[in-house]
Amino acid sequence: QSTWGHSSRRNMLSPEQSRARDVFIGIALMLIGCCSNNITFEYLMRYSPSCGTLLTAAQFAFIVLVSLPSFIEWPASRGVLGWPRLAPRGVPLLSHAVLVLLFFAMSTCNNKATSYQISVPLHMVFRSGSLLTSMVLGVVLMGKSYTVREIVSVVMVTCGILIVTLETARSKTPPVKLAVNVEESAAKANELDLFTWLMGVALLLVVVVLSSLLGVAQEITKNKFGKHTSDEVMFYTHLLSLPIFSLAFSDIAHHVTVFSSSAPMPLLGLNVPTLWAVLGVNVITQYVCIRGVYLTFASSSALTATLVMTIRKFLSLLLSIWIFGNPFTWVHWVGSIVLFAGSFFYSVDLRSLLRPKAD
Repeated sequence: QSTWGHSSRRNMLSPEQSRARDVFIGIALMLIGCCSNNITFEYLMRYSPSCGTLLTAAQFAFIVLVSLPSFIEWPASRGVLGWPRLAPRGVPLLSHAVLVLLFFAMSTCNNKATSYQISVPLHMVFRSGSLLTSMVLGVVLMGKSYTVREIVSVVMVTCGILIVTLETARSKTPPVKLAVNVEESAAKANELDLFTWLMGVALLLVVVVLSSLLGVAQEITKNKFGKHTSDEVMFYTHLLSLPIFSLAFSDIAHHVTVFSSSAPMPLLGLNVPTLWAVLGVNVITQYVCIRGVYLTFASSSALTATLVMTIRKFLSLLLSIWIFGNPFTWVHWVGSIVLFAGSFFYSVDLRSLLRPKAD
């Protein structure tokens, strides 16, 4: 009875209240999951910068395993159990395929960028440029128009990101050494090769564009098939990407060996290789992060969701600076103030985005 009562209260929410609740939950999951995920990501990248393919494959496989029970049907016809099968889809396979290509390419390039001498703070801040490209693509691909307030706030956020990015790159310091076996020596890691670094920057540019394209594609899917399909989109995006990792089997096998040879740490009465333990935390927090991202995109516009992601990335940068001892100069503070001023300017009228629009 209490369960029914709780369900009834949820059903009594107005569409506006329901949407506001979903936005709040999505933002909370995104901030908690993504920020903690970036801490473990930086840890892994410091001691195995080229492990991006293994990391991406582990994240995708975990999300599929956790989500699978919700999409399995166990048919029982006249008392005879049949084979389990995937539940009927609400979104056509072709639409899923487009999202898969964009998401897989973005995730792979994102995790591989640190192999090209891109520092994690620079990696995080640089990706926040997707706010500007999201607005441009919204105009070009969806015919959207934005207010002066939105345009000015996006320019301010982008300027803040640029300031922090340039200063972070200028003041880059060697990574802190922790008790794990390092795949590449610290000396090698700190020798900056301009061509390699530019390749990393090019990868980040690709990630920024793909991230914005993915946001637009998700919004189109939501508008066409309904926001209730967000869980299905998340599941199929990861499931259909898994076979592609077979193309990188040798790279994944190599890094499995690297992770297994890292120094052990006590965990639940067992000695677990440190990098495997950190990877485990990473894939769990990545699942929480992805759930938050999909729920936020399903409950708000692509630009609003991208703004929240931008703020989350900046909070991750602050945590990186605090935990890993990355430098934070007065120039960083200037960029931070500009970024948060732009974010505040945008969010002044955020409530209007949650109001149902009149037909």
